[in-house]
Amino acid sequence: MADKKHMEETLQQWADGFFAQAENQGMLEQFGIDSDDARLIIEEFTRDMFASSGREVRRWTRKSVLAMLNQKGSSWLKLTDEQWLDAASVMYAYMAYLQNQHHMDNADTISSALDDFGDAQFSFSDMEDDDDFGGTKATGDGFNPSIPIMKLAALYGEDEQAKGDITAFAHDHLSELVMLADGADGMDLILLSALAAGQASPSDEFLNRWFDQVVRPEIDFDSIASEHKLNLTKPEQRRKAEKMVLDSFVNDPSELPSEIRMQFAARIDGDPIVDAASQMRFFARHDKVLRRYFGFNPDASATDEFDQARAGQRFGQANHVPTVKTAPHKPAKVIDLADARKKLEEKN
Repeated sequence: MADKKHMEETLQQWADGFFAQAENQGMLEQFGIDSDDARLIIEEFTRDMFASSGREVRRWTRKSVLAMLNQKGSSWLKLTDEQWLDAASVMYAYMAYLQNQHHMDNADTISSALDDFGDAQFSFSDMEDDDDFGGTKATGDGFNPSIPIMKLAALYGEDEQAKGDITAFAHDHLSELVMLADGADGMDLILLSALAAGQASPSDEFLNRWFDQVVRPEIDFDSIASEHKLNLTKPEQRRKAEKMVLDSFVNDPSELPSEIRMQFAARIDGDPIVDAASQMRFFARHDKVLRRYFGFNPDASATDEFDQARAGQRFGQANHVPTVKTAPHKPAKVIDLADARKKLEEKN
């Protein structure tokens, strides 16, 4: 077990370093979080982790973090929604800072644990256990559109706007809804996009156009052709390859990983991530969501401390080849935004 006094001195030095960085002060100002409150959050979290597990920061794990947060009598269980959002924002940024300073190497794991705790305990995910979002639970296979809508509405202080016209809200924030669409498969994203466009269910024309604009540019058709022994110079085989990929995207119930959703979000923005400059524009456009929910500090990207490997894992620039499957067509999915509106009203 680590020496408590030495640990406290070390953590105090690290916290001082965190607050000395202008970008971290800027983050706190952006979210309206008092520096003294942020310091208390960091001190309480690290003190509770030490008391709970006796572990040094580098040895923190997902399991140990969740055990501490969920232990009986935990002060973290008593926070309000807004208090948790502030606490999580501070800890996301602090974990990223510690990793950039080489004090830990699993900031993503710890941030993910914070996400899971927040999703389980606070109101933007109270719908996790509901049977429907207008008739479906997670559109039938794991995705609940209410959750990203509620998160963004809370983040931007737009509960009333989302409640008043949730379709317009989805339209205005579509790329960030896609970014936050944990559990979504390809068809879920198409349905979400159709609703943002005012369509109760996507027409074939909408589906094909969305696929052409958002997904097709990310596909390495040469690899598909090689795997399935197709000659793309022949029109009929080219059409076969494209149909295989479209069918797979629509029918495969597998969750799309966050890095692919990031690529799709950039396509929806009309500014795909193709080089470092476009990546920085993506950072700038989605600064608030990246800081709050992904633990990224875009300001640090201009410094030598920015972890390019970590960024590359989230914003990989390689074309992504979906697994082409021959699966039975999934049951038709339906999303009715009335239930999300109801949840927003209940929240207020």
